Amino acid sequence: MAEDYLKNAMDLSGLLLLYSSLGDAKGISKLASLAIEHGKNNVAFLCLFMLGKLEECLQLLVDSNRIPEAALMARSYLPIKVLEIVAIWRKGMNKIT
Repeated sequence: MAEDYLKNAMDLSGLLLLYSSLGDAKGISKLASLAIEHGKNNVAFLCLFMLGKLEECLQLLVDSNRIPEAALMARSYLPIKVLEIVAIWRKGMNKIT
């Protein structure tokens, strides 16, 4: 019943709390898609991270233009992607100067 109310209210944070408390991976996966669809990137990131979808987390950060965070995440979790992300960061910095 709580799930239905949270869905109807579009309370994505509440759904995240509910699904993570229940250990409902399928619900978290659906919530990630819903959050991306509605531009709730923080909720989407947490869902993807809890599911272990690190490359999708990294891509979400890049798509959200959160390149410094993407670089730090790559350094911590996906070292093979560091050069790629740093290149994107540098390209963005060249536009500023």
